Amino acid sequence: MLVKNPSIAEVYTEHSTQVNVAQFAPSGFYICSGDQHGKVRIWDTINPEHILKAEYQPLGGPIRDVCWSPDSQRICVVGEGRGK
Repeated sequence: MLVKNPSIAEVYTEHSTQVNVAQFAPSGFYICSGDQHGKVRIWDTINPEHILKAEYQPLGGPIRDVCWSPDSQRICVVGEGRGK
């Protein structure tokens, strides 16, 4: 993904390994990110401090994609490895 204006980009830094995917919720209030070690994090986009709202490890391997439900209440996670 190319950022048109990097000077106004937001950086979220809690992952300790490569992030493979990040998706905004349809509501725009949250971002879900998934990393190489199977962790999924939910971020508050409204607060300028980038507050981590939740963290899960649904898989033992890399997260490849995430998708929000239309009401922004649930996520679907696709990746590798067995469930944790």
